[in-house]
Amino acid sequence: MLLRLLLIPMALTGALLPRLAAMASVQAAQAYRQTYWRVGVVMLGICTAAGVVAYPALSVWISVDFARSALPVVLVLCVGVWVNALASVPYTLLHAKGNPRLTALFHLAELLAYGLAVWLLSVQFGLIGAALAWLARVALDWLLLHLAVRRLYGV
Repeated sequence: MLLRLLLIPMALTGALLPRLAAMASVQAAQAYRQTYWRVGVVMLGICTAAGVVAYPALSVWISVDFARSALPVVLVLCVGVWVNALASVPYTLLHAKGNPRLTALFHLAELLAYGLAVWLLSVQFGLIGAALAWLARVALDWLLLHLAVRRLYGV
């Protein structure tokens, strides 16, 4: 269910893509910063709310024991959803300005590291390890995309 929350930044950035493609650099930078801030604030609120209601909701829906066991995984996933939402903004700018190859190369590079991390961490720590591996992957993705946008467009 948490991953469904990513529909929100996808909707915001998807609507922005054609506008960014048509804008001059100064306008695109301003729209980028505004969207980045909006996505960050909106998704922080939503992910925080999801983290707060996770324990009570899981307690009622499944059981208190399950909620207690699942809460750390849910909280890691909430952070990951927020980071992934942030990554959608530089991803959109790179695509709008004609650099989809760069994002594809980043994702290919992340694939091997993620596969190894998810295997090692899930064997060692179980579900929380798998969640941490995913969080590390989306954080790396955000960092690479953010640095690429800064380098290419000075945003």
